[in-house]
Amino acid sequence: MKKMNLVLTMPLLLLAACSAKVTGDKLPDFSDTRELKVSSDPLAGEINGAAWKIGRAVARINQNGEYSITLAGEGVPMTCGNTFPMAPHIAFTVPGTGSYPYSSSAGVEQRIVNVIFPSTAPGVIGSDNVLSSKSLIQIDSIQGSVVSAGLSALSPVGSDKSYSIAGKFQATVCSAVADMPIFIRQNGSSAFRVSYAEALKSNDGSTIEVRLMDHVPQKKCSTFSSWMMTETPIKYVSLRMPAMSGAFTIARGGVEYGDQGNSQGWSTDAFNGSGKVLGVSTTDVLISFTAKDFAAKGLEIEGALTTTICTPQ
Repeated sequence: MKKMNLVLTMPLLLLAACSAKVTGDKLPDFSDTRELKVSSDPLAGEINGAAWKIGRAVARINQNGEYSITLAGEGVPMTCGNTFPMAPHIAFTVPGTGSYPYSSSAGVEQRIVNVIFPSTAPGVIGSDNVLSSKSLIQIDSIQGSVVSAGLSALSPVGSDKSYSIAGKFQATVCSAVADMPIFIRQNGSSAFRVSYAEALKSNDGSTIEVRLMDHVPQKKCSTFSSWMMTETPIKYVSLRMPAMSGAFTIARGGVEYGDQGNSQGWSTDAFNGSGKVLGVSTTDVLISFTAKDFAAKGLEIEGALTTTICTPQ
């Protein structure tokens, strides 16, 4: 039987920095006649014999305007600046909203789902890439900086590395504004450099608190209202905003700056200003804002960032 070469129409820009072996271009076993459907549950399934569940998803806009989407599993670090996690992850490209079915048996050469298995062997750089023999990508909406979508995909029967995944997910669209730094100044000079950020949703899900800190805290995602007192010495900024896309006004109590334990030990919530939630998904929030204090402390805060929303502990 003649070997069939699957044509990749999606740009695998994520693999440009390392060698890759495509193992999914072997002739698939077409005896799998299952009709693919996207379930309403969170994206999950099995990858290479192990249970897999969506953790984070990001989308980058290519020069041609299409979206390159990368999906990583629970507990796997991934950011807009690093979309090649060192763990099995999923990648594909779509032009926008719509439904994109694929079946290698039908010879349809579009929107192929690729599951990437980076090498974990010491000194070995590269990856195995298993192309789906059958998949369905469903992009429901792209609003602001959030892609709401679903996916169902199967690896070729008998593939060295196999997978079967289905369900819904949300991806944060990476943008230039997400790469802007946060500036925190006092009387024109830097007050501190942000080394760590996190976000917590309120119990009723209506607001989000974003915390910016000068170092990684001993306890991440603390729900204790005076969490900063257990992290001394620490400098921080805490910002509260609606948990939905759109502009917001910073009123008294909306922003707090603190310098605890190693300096003056004071904090202030005397700020005004404005901001915008550029996008919020189940895992990330993208914001930009500017604020100045009116307590004669000479504090100014401005910039933009994407940060992870804490999983309930």
